[in-house]
Amino acid sequence: MPRQETREQEAIYEVGMCHLVAGKEFQPAEFGFVCSKAEAESLVKRKWTLEQANNAHSWNFDREFCGPALAFSTAA
Repeated sequence: MPRQETREQEAIYEVGMCHLVAGKEFQPAEFGFVCSKAEAESLVKRKWTLEQANNAHSWNFDREFCGPALAFSTAA
């Protein structure tokens, strides 16, 4: 993946997370991002989940630390 795309995705994640935390709807086009709302939400969920799973790994997958990694899981 080209470096520019990686920075763009990082920016989408950062702005998207700010909106998520604030409870506001994120419309990527308002900030000049060329992706759909669904693509941005997917990117935010994926990156958040990976970061939280990495945190859980550093704590030997302790149940308490695994919880945040499952925040967006739809599995029962």
